[in-house]
Amino acid sequence: MIRIIGYIIVTILIITFVLWGIGKISFNRMIKQEKAALFNSKTTDSSTISLKDLNGLPELLKNHLIQSHVLGTKRTLNMRIKQKGKIKVDRNKDWMPFTATQYFSSLNPGFIWNAKIFPIYVRDKFLNNKGEVKVSFLGLKTIAVAAGKEVNQGSLLRYLGELVWFPSGLLDKRITWTERDAHSLNAVLTVGDLSVTGVFYFNREGLINRFEAKRYFESNGKYTLEDWSAILDSYSTFDGILLPNRGRVIWNLKEGDFEYFNFEVVDYKMVVSIN
Repeated sequence: MIRIIGYIIVTILIITFVLWGIGKISFNRMIKQEKAALFNSKTTDSSTISLKDLNGLPELLKNHLIQSHVLGTKRTLNMRIKQKGKIKVDRNKDWMPFTATQYFSSLNPGFIWNAKIFPIYVRDKFLNNKGEVKVSFLGLKTIAVAAGKEVNQGSLLRYLGELVWFPSGLLDKRITWTERDAHSLNAVLTVGDLSVTGVFYFNREGLINRFEAKRYFESNGKYTLEDWSAILDSYSTFDGILLPNRGRVIWNLKEGDFEYFNFEVVDYKMVVSIN
């Protein structure tokens, strides 16, 4: 009997492993297709960023870009980062470790975030002017999909805030910059018929250390517009560019702050092929 039970357990484990492999392949195929769509552009520009490109920008932003060492880098490019960290889905839940790969493009404003919080796979994206979050169990079964105007707004806001990892994207003509005070700038990004607003804050060294915005927060199927912020705790050099490598993301709710995302950037690549 013990031997039979052992065979059953081994069989179940093998089936589970095979199904997981199938799910992983399927999920990765979806990511590959979406990445190809994100990176697909007939526009080519091999020129590099010069001081002339910074003319007309607020001094705070110009100084940040110079300190980030973007001068001499490609004007248009694709980018990939790899992250690790921890995430919370509810303030009363425990932290869960995650790993993630994220893709950006300056040609088609958007991103694809592919995360694994085993056994859960999460794909967050802004692509073709629309946002979507998909949650899957082992890549086999879709647990939840979030889409719609509130998600579109939140996804584009995320893209705007995360341009700190993609400094050349801060030169996008679709962004309108306005000085607030000596340490912060308003940024309005318009893509298609969607427009979002955020505030970038700069530390004493002149680097961006915080991003704030009003973003839709979902609770029990209902959306409310709430304060949302990302804090950049430190910077490191990747591919010669100075970029944030650690930070936290927080919902600043009326009932108190809900810190739900801690990250560390572990790898960065400026030019990524479609494959």
